[in-house]
Amino acid sequence: MNSIFRNINLLKAKQDYILLSIIVLSLAFTSRNLFFSLHGDEHTYVTLANSILDGSYSINEKPSVVSPSVPIIIVFFKLFTNNLVAIYLSKLFHLALVLFGCVFWFKTFKKVKLPPTIILSLIALTLINPTSISWFAKLYPEALLFFSFSGFIYYFNSDLLSKNFAFLLFFFLLLIFTRYVFAVLGLLIFVRYIEYLKLDFKKNIVTLSVYILIAFIPVALWGFYLANVQSQGVSSISYFDRFNIENPIIYNLKCGLGLEQHYEVSRINGIPAFVSLFIPITGFRNYLLSVLLIIAFVSGYVGTLKPRVIKKILVSISLIMTGYVFAGTGFSRYWVSMLPGFLLGYYLLYKKFKLSDKLFLYIVYSISIVYILNEIRISLLLFTSRL
Repeated sequence: MNSIFRNINLLKAKQDYILLSIIVLSLAFTSRNLFFSLHGDEHTYVTLANSILDGSYSINEKPSVVSPSVPIIIVFFKLFTNNLVAIYLSKLFHLALVLFGCVFWFKTFKKVKLPPTIILSLIALTLINPTSISWFAKLYPEALLFFSFSGFIYYFNSDLLSKNFAFLLFFFLLLIFTRYVFAVLGLLIFVRYIEYLKLDFKKNIVTLSVYILIAFIPVALWGFYLANVQSQGVSSISYFDRFNIENPIIYNLKCGLGLEQHYEVSRINGIPAFVSLFIPITGFRNYLLSVLLIIAFVSGYVGTLKPRVIKKILVSISLIMTGYVFAGTGFSRYWVSMLPGFLLGYYLLYKKFKLSDKLFLYIVYSISIVYILNEIRISLLLFTSRL
């Protein structure tokens, strides 16, 4: 955290005070989820955590193929305290992960040569986003994905040192054990591996190959478990059932593109849901606005590929979005782990019009005010309904 404040002149820059105030408010709004009871998939993760402590990984005595990261976090805290406190601490831990993720994004944006105040504005706009506030302090994967993806991006753009490759593998493992679709980033692991070998083949070939072998062991064991459970058809909840249909690739591709509603969900998701990441209307879908927003952030990157970190962020995001499309999914919360990358694209597009950073900050303030007013409204509704 100190690295952030060393790069921001808090005593002289009025805009920094405003941005820090937005961040504090966003954390206050997000923290309200610490005090609310569990709902939806949170019950699933707690049930899985309890089953781990009982020596299995199951729901209703049926083996589960749900990604294990969130249940493991809950298990860790349940080892030291009772169930209620463990749930509270798990939520708090998720929120802490988001803050560490912001540190990684801050350091990555420094590599892009952005002014510190602009970096802070992108972080503030990320945290005050309604989707961030709704999900970052819940027992859902979003906080862990935000942290893991930010760490992956940072080390993907770090110096070619063996320890950095080890950290890159660590964050890659966190990602795929939190949401399987992030396995597509394995392509970038391979690209990075080749870069290391080109730098110094004799020095890196053995060390990095050992790292990859160590990382592959838990992936192989978990993959064997998933294949075994799926082959027996005994899973309680399975994300892979979406492929047990006629023409699964075409069907899921249509659903991922938003051309058809997936049978597992209550509304169209995929590309049309992208706009709901920015507009705080529950269930809002709009194909045209979503496509325009995607084109806008990609346009910011295209033609602005120096330094190379910009190209690498775009490639990483594009791989994940493509993975979601082929998986036939994409809720608004699915996009939030990549939100700083989207916002960077919009800023880069903005700068192509040679507009001032001061005006950009005013735009950030205006959007933040709308979000803040909406969160005040939601907070009042939530707390009054529980009185």
